[in-house]
Amino acid sequence: MSKTIDAAWESGPEQLEDRLRGVPDDATLVVDFDETLWLRNSTEAYLASLRPRFLAAPLLWLLDILKPWRFLGGEAAADWLRVLVATIVFPWTALMWPRRAAEIGARHANEALLMLLRQRAGARIVVATQGFNFIVGPLLDQLALPNHERRVCRFWRGRADRLGGKPAMLQDVPLEQSVVITDSEQDAPLLELGALPLLVKWPEARYERALAQVYVPLRYAETIKRPGQRYFVHGVVLEDWAFWVLATVVLSASPALHVLGLLFLLVSFWCIYEVGYIENDRVAELYEKDPVLSDKYHAEVLPRHWLAPWCWATVVGAIGIALAHPTSWPGTMAVWLAVLLGLRAVYYVYNHVDKNTRAWLSPLLHAFRSFAAVAIVPVGLAGALALAAHAWCRSTAYLYYRMVGGKFPQASMFLMRLSLFTLLFFAAWLADMPLNGLEVILLLSWALFRARRELGKVLRGVRRISGDRA
Repeated sequence: MSKTIDAAWESGPEQLEDRLRGVPDDATLVVDFDETLWLRNSTEAYLASLRPRFLAAPLLWLLDILKPWRFLGGEAAADWLRVLVATIVFPWTALMWPRRAAEIGARHANEALLMLLRQRAGARIVVATQGFNFIVGPLLDQLALPNHERRVCRFWRGRADRLGGKPAMLQDVPLEQSVVITDSEQDAPLLELGALPLLVKWPEARYERALAQVYVPLRYAETIKRPGQRYFVHGVVLEDWAFWVLATVVLSASPALHVLGLLFLLVSFWCIYEVGYIENDRVAELYEKDPVLSDKYHAEVLPRHWLAPWCWATVVGAIGIALAHPTSWPGTMAVWLAVLLGLRAVYYVYNHVDKNTRAWLSPLLHAFRSFAAVAIVPVGLAGALALAAHAWCRSTAYLYYRMVGGKFPQASMFLMRLSLFTLLFFAAWLADMPLNGLEVILLLSWALFRARRELGKVLRGVRRISGDRA
């Protein structure tokens, strides 16, 4: 936002009629739509109508994770790209939207504001919004607002419209002689241009993120448990999946299918692991005196899904097994479900025991994260040693946290893991154990890559202590 909010612009809904009393009947009134004239967000309402929901919700979440609008102008282009992609993938949504708009349009109408506008028969009323024409139009039709003009974003050229902002959309409107009514502080540039700027927050207005209550694998971990960390990429893909792949791919007959199958198995595993996260936070909220919960925990709509994760885990896991281990599919699927049931049982116990006991269960949970895939795909000695070291390094930090207290230690976990890998591989070589050379190279190379910054910091800090003597 390029401008700041002036406190004089702010007005309560109950004061609006008084502030408009001195305005001529034929004045121009520029009125915002979303959460002002209509007490919901039109874009989110449209996206919430996407069907099927179980496919639409992951698509929207994936867009939120990848944020492709970063390359198209930033957050101003986000809604345009979300609507564009969703409409292309689910084209029937646009066809069904007029019917949906007829159902919800009047339901969320701001009747108090509409009544004030209808009383001004001679006024020029301009509805200005950065919502999209094919979405806002059917909703406006339900509001029975006579003789109004519309300034909305176009569908195919919505990016340019949104980047230009509302002032550009209103070039033919004498803003310096107009009343501007909006709820959004992002409209500060428009408010500054108005003769009578009115920033009004309506208590009935509510922003509802589309499909927020639909279960999506890993959304809780990404947005609530570990917000702002890009945990799916950095903590799951580059850690769990990477080591599953590196520890097992050498023994696969079809490496490409194997790698893809492990990705599906990873998502399947995390559907159930994430249930443990949700349960952990709920138990902490109920029974701990000082629970460690993210700010997002209370701000977001919290999922209460127990069946949906298992449905996702089963379907996605079945696809993963078909790709990574196509032989003996029924038996392999039974083994995988047994692994998930074991994980859920361990996590349930972990969440419902005291913290000291919990510390000694954490290595078992980390072992599940490291070794789950190995239950159904073969692994060599080097891979098994690496996965064990991977699990132990993760467990060590949590054990320290629980035993000593305070925050997690800021130790060099990646460097510690690289050291442990090297030690274990050297010990196995000395014992003349059968190590696969390619497997060792892949695992050490990746561990070195992940530890590169920590290793560089250590090397830059090397100095001779003999030079410190006075």
